[in-house]
Amino acid sequence: MTRKYPIAIAAAALAAGGAVLVPDSSGQDGALPDRLTLQMRHREAKVTMVDAPPRMSRKRPSESPGDTAVARGRLRGADGSPVGQTHSEFVVTGGRSPRTTEQATGTFVLRDGQIAIHGVFPNTPGTDKDVIPIVGGTGRYNGATGSVEITSGRRAVTFTFHFAR
Repeated sequence: MTRKYPIAIAAAALAAGGAVLVPDSSGQDGALPDRLTLQMRHREAKVTMVDAPPRMSRKRPSESPGDTAVARGRLRGADGSPVGQTHSEFVVTGGRSPRTTEQATGTFVLRDGQIAIHGVFPNTPGTDKDVIPIVGGTGRYNGATGSVEITSGRRAVTFTFHFAR
């Protein structure tokens, strides 16, 4: 969960609202772009950790199944202007820090609709990139499917949505 918190501070969700909206190619009005990029700055995110029993301690420093991180943050567009918010939840399903496996659920709230994601973060050592499914949406994103690539950087998390046709 430790490596993913910056992502949560995402996806993966943000109440402050700061995202980057970059449609790489768009079709007709109302059509989904092939790709959409949003960004969340770490400093604009809030993460709350819920430590389920057995509790973490000096003797037991690892997260355990059921521990949850709840995050929200502002999404920003390519020009840096706020375009929405992200809300997410990461639940540890197994493993030990830093190699926990987490079930992730997130909603990206944009002016023209919402995008929902749901999948598993394996916390693979040596990578700052994860890909999880897009499971739906509302408004312009109604019925959206595909995947979102989540990349955690030093100052921000980048969400690159690839919509299925």
